[in-house]
Order: sequence, then structure tokens, then C-alpha cells
Amino acid sequence: MRLKRVWILLMIVLPLPLLAQEGPLLYLVSDGQNVHIILHNTPSEADGFKAYRRGPDDSAFLPMTTSTVTALSDPYQANELFQSDAEWLARRFETSDPVRLWRKIQVNRGYARAYSLVSPGLRMALGRTLVDRSVSPGRTYRYRIVLVDRRGAEIERVNRRITVKAADEVEAPSAVSAEQEDEDFLISWGYRPYRGRASDLTVGFHVYRRTDKASEDGQVQRINDAPVLRIEDYLSYYDNGVKEGVSYRYGVQAVDMIGRVSEIVYSKPVQRRDTKAPLVPMGLTAIDTDEGVRLLWNLSPEEDVRSYHVYRSDSLEGEYTRINAKALPFDTPDFTDTQVVRGQAWFYRVSAVDAAGNESAPCGAVTIIPADSEPPAAVSGLSGEVDPEKRSVRLRWNPSAEADLKGYFVYRVQGDENMLRITPAPIAPVKRPEFSDRSAHKDGLLPGAEYHYLVSAVDNSGNESERSRISLEIPDLVPPRKVFSFSARSNREGHVELRWQPSLSRDLQTHRIFRMDADEKPGVIAELEAAETSYLDSEVQRGRAYTYFVVEVDRAGNSSEESRHRRLVPVDATAPGSPQELSAQREKNKVRLTWQPPEDEDVVGYRIYRAAYPKAKIQRVGPELIESSEYITPLTTASAVYTVRAVDTSGNEGDGISVQLGRTE
Repeated sequence: MRLKRVWILLMIVLPLPLLAQEGPLLYLVSDGQNVHIILHNTPSEADGFKAYRRGPDDSAFLPMTTSTVTALSDPYQANELFQSDAEWLARRFETSDPVRLWRKIQVNRGYARAYSLVSPGLRMALGRTLVDRSVSPGRTYRYRIVLVDRRGAEIERVNRRITVKAADEVEAPSAVSAEQEDEDFLISWGYRPYRGRASDLTVGFHVYRRTDKASEDGQVQRINDAPVLRIEDYLSYYDNGVKEGVSYRYGVQAVDMIGRVSEIVYSKPVQRRDTKAPLVPMGLTAIDTDEGVRLLWNLSPEEDVRSYHVYRSDSLEGEYTRINAKALPFDTPDFTDTQVVRGQAWFYRVSAVDAAGNESAPCGAVTIIPADSEPPAAVSGLSGEVDPEKRSVRLRWNPSAEADLKGYFVYRVQGDENMLRITPAPIAPVKRPEFSDRSAHKDGLLPGAEYHYLVSAVDNSGNESERSRISLEIPDLVPPRKVFSFSARSNREGHVELRWQPSLSRDLQTHRIFRMDADEKPGVIAELEAAETSYLDSEVQRGRAYTYFVVEVDRAGNSSEESRHRRLVPVDATAPGSPQELSAQREKNKVRLTWQPPEDEDVVGYRIYRAAYPKAKIQRVGPELIESSEYITPLTTASAVYTVRAVDTSGNEGDGISVQLGRTE
């Protein structure tokens, strides 16, 4: 309602939209004795006007003034022209100082233009009107108005004619009504729509108030200091000067541009009702008793208070519900809430109601938690199911029927660990309570482990029931991790030493050792206990390639991925013996060498060296490795010395045997 009033006031101080946009450039108005020339919808660049008149005895238009009609420059002269309008103009522009008032009027042209329609003095000070007092009733006159700009150049000219006679009576308003809003009255009325015609001179309204009771003075009082401007769809006015219990009638009177008025049209009688709510009750306190929550507050000091209402909510900013079925007597500020649920915070507020039915705002809320020491009953129907793939558990149980139930707690025990509550806050009550657990580990519960779950009910006071229990085992479907840092190497004897860092899996049971060569499929050569970290494979042949890997096996028989494959050829560090019975025979331009193999079983070939003479530098002849015990080489010199050395599978080269052509060393 207050927002509507502000809007109406803003509209009053703004230019009239219909009059400003659709109205004529000027009005010629006769009051029977004079002719009023009133500028209205002029161009923005217009700074003044020149007026000419041609009477019935004139042969041409004659100037009416010696100079252009413009706004006054002297604020004090303007203030004198305002006359009785000076007071309300000062209020509208918020200053009574003539200089400041005139400056504000000149700056706020839109406001000034609107007010000039209902204030002849302001209109004259603004240079927007001229009164021709030298006319004769019943005669017709022609007027020429020339609009000029600040340089005196003509902008536009208008010719009008008028016969001096009394104008028609000002049309009265219609449908005047008054409606109470809070402690004020909103007066509204109707008026025919403005059509933008030069004959439509009504620009505002006066509002009157009179009392209807014989005990009052009964005089009519005008309550608007300035005419209410005529604004389409906003014909209303607020009166805040009424008394309670007094009957009033409101009257509205139309006013035209030159101050003529219509008859006053009155509303039906209205009387201000009591719409003022009583004061807010004070001193509200809440006490926990065996019967419930007792509320006490101060007796209202207001004479017209007849009763109280009590409201309750489960949160401070939540919705409050009235809990007193009957109004509480004004002299009994006392109420006990017997339907409260204990162990929960409750918020209470109290309001007062007067004889007219006006209810005060509720007082500030007080809060209380009624005490409760009795625990709820234990939950029933506890069951659980295990998801082996997700390694999770889902628990279900029957809902508790406790009225003050806050929720449920869930606990977990695994092995020798302490019992752990895995619900930081109670699970909220629902029709089908359940809880899923995967533990805090990202992969879920431990495979192969047995867990014990306990579920209890807890009420609003923190009382906890006995704990129902169930045990569940998580199937082990998770293989252990593969070993770390697996390595394989030969020792001096030509055996294979395998070493690894075991998997960190808790349920690791066996290391399964696999071996394969180029012609075989992988085969298990050993199964070792979890504590073992090495293995010696002595069942290998030196010089033959082998590939090894390890697989971890847990107690449930799950196998890990294969470790990294390690490929090697077993070698030893012992050189073979010397060949035996080396001989060299000349055959034309060639030399045939023959010898007997040493006793070593891992000899794979021989290397042959030649020197030009004894103790000379030797050099190898023939291929890298000779597999037979005979070799023919070209003859280079008759005194050549030949040496033969055996090579084993590990690449070890033994001591040689030498022979000179014709003799054996």
C-alpha cells in the first residue's frame, strides 16, 4: 500500500503524460470578461512568445506587448507572482528561499511545467501565459501567437479566434470513494478521459473532508495543499489525518486552468477501524516439567488486549504452528505444551490479540530441549548380504517405532581390532532403513576377512539402545600382487640363482617358480613358502638359454600376474683343460693339424693360433670356433709354431698345446 502511495506522489510531480504529449500547443480561454492565452505543448527550443490581436474594429493584427513574453529572471518577482501557491511550491521543491526555489523550478522544467497548469502565478512567472483584459463581452477576437527561440528567431506561429463569453461549467468528478488502508484513507474518483482537445481545461482536483457526527463541528475542510494533478488512472489521494471512531465523508472538486471549480461530489460515510496491532508480548520463558514444556510471559499492558496465541516450530527460522486450540485469556499468560516430543529442540513464540481481532507480531523465540533419559528399544530384523565383486556389505533392519527417534548408529569389528563406529552422525529414520559399507579403503573391505556389524537406535536426547549383531565374511576373489625386483644370474658353478622381493599381500602363501627353455612350455620347478625370497636352480645345462618367472599364490588359491621374465644362459668360471696329442703334418703347401679333446664335457670348440717361429707374436688362424679335432691351414713358413686351445660353453678358453712343424712341444 505504501509503495502505491509513493508511486502516486511521483506521478504528481512528473509532467502529465497525456496533457504534455497529446494536448494542443496553446489554450485560448474566456472567463466572460478576459481572454487567457496559455502555452502548453510547446517545442523544447521555445524560449518565449510574441502575441498579436486583431479585434472586430481592426484592419490588421496589432502587437499586444512591447517585448517578447519570457520567464522572469528575478526570483523575488517570481515569488510575488506565486501568491498563495508559494507555500505548497516551497514544499514540493523542498526550499522556501526564493532564490533557491526559482533556481530549482528553472532546472526541473518537467515539474515546473506540470505545476504551472494548476498555478496561474507560476505560469505567469515562467512566461507561459498572457491575460488580455481589454476585450468586450460578446465580441470575437483573433490572436496570433509566435513562438521564438533564445535568439528571437521565429519557431512556429499559431492563429486562433475566440468569442468573449462565459465558459461552460466545470464538469464534476464521479464515483468518489474512500477505503481504509492501515490507519489512512485512500480517496479515489473517476473523471472522463482526456482527449487532447483545447476545450478540455480541467487540470486538477481539490479534496475535502467533513464529519457526519453531531458532536463534531461538521465543517468542510480542504485537505490538499495543492490541486491533485489530473493523471489518467491515478486519480487518488491519501488522508492520514483521521481519528478512530469518527464518521467522515470525502468530497472531490475539479479545477480548470484559470481556477474555476466544479461542484463537490462526496463519498459515502466511512469510519476508521482499529487496524493497529497490539504490542508484542514480553518476557517469554520456557520451563521443562513432567507434564511438558510450560511457557510463561508478562501480562500485556494494553487495555484492548483480549487473548494470546502460542506458536511452536522445530527450527528457529522454520514454520511456526499455532498449538493452542482456544484463545488464551488476556489475564492468564501461562500455557503448557503436553504434546511435545522430548529430546529435541523446540522453539516457541507468543502473540497478543486485541478486541478488534488485530494480532501482534510474535515475540522473539525461546528454545528448550525437554530432557529424556530412557533409551529406545533395540533394532530388530538385522540382516546382511555381501557383494563379493565390490567387496561391500549391505545391512537392513526393521524401522524403530520410537516417537523421538533420531536415527541409527552402525559399528564394525574386524579380527582383534577395536569396535569402530562407522556412522559419524545417526542415519536418519526412514521406512526401510539400510546401510552399505565398503570401508574407507578405495578397493572395499578386506578379501577373506570376517566382519562383525552392530546396529543400535538413538533418540533425540542421545540415548542409545542395545546393539544388535551380525557376522559376515568377505569371499577372497582378489589375487595377490606380483613380486617386485625379480632377478636371475649364474654363479661360479654354472647354476642359476633367483631372487625377488615378495608381494605385500597379507594372505600370501606360496611363491611358484616357473622355468622354460626354447623347446619347452613353462613348468613349475619349485613352490616355496611366503617367507622365502630366493631359489637355486642346479638342474640346468651351461650354455643353454632359460627363462624364469614367479607367480604369487594366496591362501584362497588366487594367483598373481607373472613377474617380469628373466632370460639367461648359465655359465661357469672354470676354463677347460688343454687338448692332447697335437700333431702338425705338411701336405704340399698346406699343414694338417690333429689333436685329442680334453676330458672336460662342456667343450664346444677350439681356437688355433700360429707364430712365425718360437716366441714370436702369435695370431689366430681359421674361424672363430672349430668344432672338430682336426684343421687344415695353408703353409706360410717351414718353421711355423701352432697352438690349439679348447673353449667351453661358458666361453672360457683353456691353456693351449703347441707344435712346430716337424716336432711337438
